[in-house]
Amino acid sequence: MDPKIEKVEKELEELRKEQAATKKELQEMKGRAEAIQQNHQVIKALLARQAGTEALQAVFEARRVDDQAYQEVRRRHFDATAAYQDELMARLRQAGQAGTEALQAGTEARQAGTEARRVDDQAFEEVMRKHLDANAAWGADFMARLWQDGQGGTEARQAGTEALHAGTEARPARIDNPLAQTMAFMNSLGGYKQAGQAGTEARQAGTEALQAGTEARQQGGFDEALQESSLARMLALKRADQRRQARVEARQAEAEARQAGTEARQACTDNPLAQTMAHMNSFGGYKQAGQVGTEARQAATEARQARTDNPLAQTMALVNSLGGQRQANQADQANQAGKRRGGPGRPVGVKRDAKEVSFRFFRPVKAL
Repeated sequence: MDPKIEKVEKELEELRKEQAATKKELQEMKGRAEAIQQNHQVIKALLARQAGTEALQAVFEARRVDDQAYQEVRRRHFDATAAYQDELMARLRQAGQAGTEALQAGTEARQAGTEARRVDDQAFEEVMRKHLDANAAWGADFMARLWQDGQGGTEARQAGTEALHAGTEARPARIDNPLAQTMAFMNSLGGYKQAGQAGTEARQAGTEALQAGTEARQQGGFDEALQESSLARMLALKRADQRRQARVEARQAEAEARQAGTEARQACTDNPLAQTMAHMNSFGGYKQAGQVGTEARQAATEARQARTDNPLAQTMALVNSLGGQRQANQADQANQAGKRRGGPGRPVGVKRDAKEVSFRFFRPVKAL
């Protein structure tokens, strides 16, 4: 056999061996590359899972911040409601205190008026008693003096009647005897003079009786009683005016207290803080009170929107979804299968490629 042919065959045999070794080495390198790629996929899946966990943690943190903001808003709302109720109760107590004081002042004024009326009635009864006593004393004295005056007049009329009878009896004698006539005439003149003197004395006694009655009336206190009754009436009128003034002042104080209560309610209505408290106490107040919570939720929504707009965050979320979990599970199964075969192995369900089976590696033939 030709040595050149043997040499070529030896070289071909070496080339075949080298090709087989190279192919084997290539397969090993390809297996390592697949294992590295699978490990890369596993690492990528783990990174995606970690990113999804961080995203969930961020969502939970945003929810926690939102809950804290909501609790803070509720606390502020309840504090504001309690403060508004305390202020309202304080104003109501002040208005009630003012009304109670006005009512007490009116009661005291009414009691004072009742006491003044009682004193006035007592004074009027005392004045009337003195007046009636003075009238009774004056009437008794007046009747006694009238009886005395009547007795004196009766005696004077009786004396005049006796003189008239004597003159009548002496008239015939006077007619017959001129001296007797003269004496009778002179006697009649003297009788008339005596009768006139008795009448004058009677009139004088009546005048003295009237004067004595006047003095008795003055001594009996009739004029003083009249003056006291006038003074009592003036005092009664004055006290009535005072009672009327007290009633007017009481009504004015009650009106002022009512006005103060109205102003207090108006102040509660006009006070922006009270309006805010009342508004927060209503259903619309929850909207105003939840503005902080709304802002916190809006911030969380913006954070979620930022995570949605970020492609890496989308990929992480996708990996965290069922598809990403399935891919991670497949990579894990492939890694476990490769370990069982003694190598990295390939993923489960991945078949050999036709090019890989028909692959042949030839070195270029050296020139002979």
